[in-house]
Amino acid sequence: MSKRHFELDHKKTAEALSIMRALVHPLRLKMVKYLLKRKEGGANVQQIYKALKLEQALTSQHLRILREADLVWPERRGKFVFYIPNEERLRRISEVVGDVL
Repeated sequence: MSKRHFELDHKKTAEALSIMRALVHPLRLKMVKYLLKRKEGGANVQQIYKALKLEQALTSQHLRILREADLVWPERRGKFVFYIPNEERLRRISEVVGDVL
């Protein structure tokens, strides 16, 4: 078996780590699953914290982390901000994780 030389791109590796850190937390994963199940096209903070029985501040904190990892998108609808799951990115992440494991 030959040894192959390869390099890991630091920037891409750091981004991948940020994404996985966002998804590895049980509450954030629960939030993403909740958003993916909704047929209405996302949910606002109030809907999320009521459905998952969380505090509003905690919900907002976790949504910020998901936004920074580009796993959800904020969308203003009137006076509310709805969070839409980035389904394409989540699908690709799921595929990559499946391939690695």
